[in-house]
Amino acid sequence: MFDRTCGACHLAAPGLKVSKKANLWGIVGRPKASQSDVEYSSSLKDAGGDWTFEELNFFISNPALTLPGTDMIFPGLQDEKQRADLIAYLRTLSDTPLPLPDN
Repeated sequence: MFDRTCGACHLAAPGLKVSKKANLWGIVGRPKASQSDVEYSSSLKDAGGDWTFEELNFFISNPALTLPGTDMIFPGLQDEKQRADLIAYLRTLSDTPLPLPDN
C-alpha cells in the first residue's frame, strides 16, 4: 500500500534525500516539519507537535481538512483499517520503532 499511496511523494529509507520528497523514515514520534531539506507548507510548520499515532491517523484521514493550506495533495484514507495498516507500516520505518499504543 505504501508504494501506491505514498511512494510518489515520499521516501522511506534512512538517510535518503531527494529534493521535495519528505523521508518518512522515523516519522512516528518525530516533530512535524522537521526534515531540514524539505520545504513544508506554512500550515504544517505552524502545526507544531510530533507525529504521534493519533496525529498521523487524523492527518492521513484527510490532510486538506486536517491542515488547511497543506501542500499534500493526497485526498486521504477514509477506511480506518487501511489507515491503521499504513501507520503500523510507518512505525516499522525506524531503527527503534515506538511501541504500539494499547487499545
